[in-house]
Amino acid sequence: MNKEFIFCISCHCDTKEKEQVLIDNINFIQSNGHKTAVMSSIPFSKEVQSLSDYSFVTDENPMTQWPSRSFIMWKEWLLHDKTYRMTVSQPYYGWAGFLHTKRLGEIMMSYRYEDFVFIVYDLEFDESHLTDIYNEPEKIVFPTKNGEHVREQGLFLYYMNKKTLIDFISLMNHEVFLSKNWGISKYVSEKIFKPLGFNTSKKYVNDKIRFFDYDPLFNHSNNKKLNFFISSPYNNTENTKLFFYNNGVGTIKVYCNEELIYDDYKHKLHLLDLGMTKDNIYELFIIVDNEPMDVLTILSKINHTTIEVR
Repeated sequence: MNKEFIFCISCHCDTKEKEQVLIDNINFIQSNGHKTAVMSSIPFSKEVQSLSDYSFVTDENPMTQWPSRSFIMWKEWLLHDKTYRMTVSQPYYGWAGFLHTKRLGEIMMSYRYEDFVFIVYDLEFDESHLTDIYNEPEKIVFPTKNGEHVREQGLFLYYMNKKTLIDFISLMNHEVFLSKNWGISKYVSEKIFKPLGFNTSKKYVNDKIRFFDYDPLFNHSNNKKLNFFISSPYNNTENTKLFFYNNGVGTIKVYCNEELIYDDYKHKLHLLDLGMTKDNIYELFIIVDNEPMDVLTILSKINHTTIEVR
């Protein structure tokens, strides 16, 4: 093998667990004689900076929101023979991560590298995957498998030479990506991998960080005594509502636009319609056992949430 590979790693390690997985992968790659370049939209620790051969921090982080493109998650809560279905939208970061391919590729080509391996920071892989890359003359992509969820061509691990990388970057088009209701992996497979004739490995890869705690997304409270969910649909199509659940507090008071609209909760009311849309609210407070909470600040950060009662 006479190729000098550069492993380009896209990451956003905002926890110690994620950072350790990144460090483990850098060590694995370097133990096999290869150099690494990492890119993130948040700063690296000193350990990562000193470990990786190259490290780059960028403020370029193009995430999309509802209704353009977003992640949608929901949770159901059964209360007094009624089901409350809470739905939240979260920014879609697929293109932001994929853009690291372009940026790292452009930078590392300027360092005169000719062979590029692109991976996600928490990639689960071993020497057998490296063997496939070593035996591939130009370009190869690896499928992903998480339980029954299989992608023929994923974005966790792929290799290409410089000629292919130049063509790859030329085909990246954000407007085309947004033109259809597909995820980033499907877009890249249909519009880049297949047109460029990427070979597909028979070896699956996956990511190591698979557990996500979504429960905090459905609790907008910053007071540990109280759980509540704010329903505020995009574009102010419905009144803003507060859903109180799983609480054991004594009393609460709700003030909206300087008016007391609810007093003495005591588990009597669970879904409170504020009677107006988000754009008409200029003040919103909840007082929990005499402790005030500014809910307007929380509401202002919500892009799209809904609640459905069945």
